[in-house]
Amino acid sequence: MTLSQIKRIFLLGGIGGILAISPLVILGILPGLTFPPDLQGHENFHRLNLGGALLIQFLIIYISFDPKRLRRLMVIPMLEKLLAVLILPILLVLGVQIHPVLWIMPIADGVLGILFYKAYAQLKS
Repeated sequence: MTLSQIKRIFLLGGIGGILAISPLVILGILPGLTFPPDLQGHENFHRLNLGGALLIQFLIIYISFDPKRLRRLMVIPMLEKLLAVLILPILLVLGVQIHPVLWIMPIADGVLGILFYKAYAQLKS
């Protein structure tokens, strides 16, 4: 992977994340689809979590400007992608019913997480 490819991966990953999360924050769609009924009344709780995820997307875009210098910060988006991949199976094990459409995001996050890790490992050398 070249440096320009790494920059492009982080830039597109961050923009894609913002495009995926922003409507959920604004419209409040996510709570009714993903969480059990006892949490649905807490819109602020969901918006805070989505706000944190949105903040990480801006960090990913920031990393795209100078990935070599900001290599240490790449660990944060890698962990975020790992959590995004792991959370839905954990919720399924706990018996939470999840809308099938919501499986698209963790798959995309998994692919991005692998690419972020490859970029992180390559910039080490």
